[in-house]
Amino acid sequence: KIPPFRPIISGCGSNTENISKFVDHHAKDLVTELPSYIEDTPHLLRCFADLQQQYDYIPDEIIPVSLDVVGLYTNIPSADGVSSFKAALDRRADQSVSSHFLLSLLSLVLDCNVFEFNGELYIQRWGTAMGTRCAPTYSNLFMGGLEEFIFREGVSHTSHIFANFWKRFIDDIFFLWKGSRKQLDEFVSFLNSIHPTIKFSLSCDFTSREITFLDMVVTIKDGQIVTDLYRKPTAANQYLLPDSCHPPHVTKNIPFSLAYRLLRIVSQRTTLMKRLDELRDLLIQRHYRPRVIDDAFER
Repeated sequence: KIPPFRPIISGCGSNTENISKFVDHHAKDLVTELPSYIEDTPHLLRCFADLQQQYDYIPDEIIPVSLDVVGLYTNIPSADGVSSFKAALDRRADQSVSSHFLLSLLSLVLDCNVFEFNGELYIQRWGTAMGTRCAPTYSNLFMGGLEEFIFREGVSHTSHIFANFWKRFIDDIFFLWKGSRKQLDEFVSFLNSIHPTIKFSLSCDFTSREITFLDMVVTIKDGQIVTDLYRKPTAANQYLLPDSCHPPHVTKNIPFSLAYRLLRIVSQRTTLMKRLDELRDLLIQRHYRPRVIDDAFER
């Protein structure tokens, strides 16, 4: 059997590569204006800090929940995607490059994505190619329009979202739920009913109050949002070897950057020390000198 794979089509070197880049240049800043927007893990951690400052104690019934949009890029109907894209473009303060022109270029990116597979030529007629430059912006703005509908039409469900804390990284959604499991299942059923091709998969645990999101494990414990590093079970120890042909300062800085990432993500000190010990063992396996590691950790 053919193993599962992602239909990623590269736009590099294609006729629409620079067109896609131009469209993305004029639209990508609109994504940051979406209420749900998060840029990366540090951004989400800052959002957690702001929420914790606003609510000193997170009630015991609050549950962290994550949703995954199933096959987002390849399941956006072009008509719906372009409609959301146009609505976002029309909100721009700077209209020196018209929305009509940018939408014309976008249609070329969506309609002219010919690719070769197994010696034959194909054209993708549904969704957008994942490898083209404007695909993340296009998908984000589509999801922004869908979220606007969700919060407008699903008030009976979204009222159970604690502090309206709903954050999204492209197709990964995190929110805090203050309702029952039954009410959450009803909310997911509502989400899966609003669009014929966009579906959501749910991840939550009402017992441990813990989920994985991006590269973190997020837990609600003793009224606080507790975060820890998440490593996939399949993660391999492939840090750059110190004797590689890179400048010495590159490999010397790797232990520091990895430790600093742990310092940023791991919120409890006892857990942090444990993760640093684990990192030290991994680096030694890759032939890093203990003194270099210890100096980096001390910094």
